[in-house]
Amino acid sequence: MIVVNADFTTRVDLMLQLRELAETVTVSGASPMVDTTAVLKQTVLETDTLGRLPTGRDLWTAVRTVPDAVVASIGGGGDDRQ
Repeated sequence: MIVVNADFTTRVDLMLQLRELAETVTVSGASPMVDTTAVLKQTVLETDTLGRLPTGRDLWTAVRTVPDAVVASIGGGGDDRQ
């Protein structure tokens, strides 16, 4: 046991011995089936989440909180791209 009191620095030289290490990892299981034909990505914003947004229930502001969402046009079809 090495005791080191507060506000004191000490040096301890240790000699470590090398040993052999042997590990075995076994992985089993089937990979899940991936549907490569569907590209659906959706996010559900709960009512209480929408109610906590500082801008109220503005749809375009809510969309901006979704990761990877891009708002291309607002206002219902005009040329007001952002």
